[in-house]
Amino acid sequence: MSESMNTEITSAEIARLSARSQERAQIEHRAQKARYDSLTRCLLIKTRKGEDFRVNVDLLQGVASADDSQIANLEILPGGEGIHWPALDASLLVHGLCTGMYGSKRWMESLSVKQAG
Repeated sequence: MSESMNTEITSAEIARLSARSQERAQIEHRAQKARYDSLTRCLLIKTRKGEDFRVNVDLLQGVASADDSQIANLEILPGGEGIHWPALDASLLVHGLCTGMYGSKRWMESLSVKQAG
């Protein structure tokens, strides 16, 4: 007979996780606004701190090969932590986008190979 796992979360754990989330929100980039500019094929992100970032969508895993209408259909995830493209079933973290991380480690390695070649 197997023991059942205790999956209850205590109020102390909730408080700890909430504090950690608030700390991360102060350090990491979070989106306030985001839109796609089809003329430049760039994702334009305005962070909650008022910073503006421009990212070429041809660098983004899960987004690079999509057409303009699919890319333009984007959503900012709750808390501004990520951007999601429903038609592409793709999501990327805003902090990663703003710091040059456009996908998985393997994706980033493939970009390096393309740029070197």
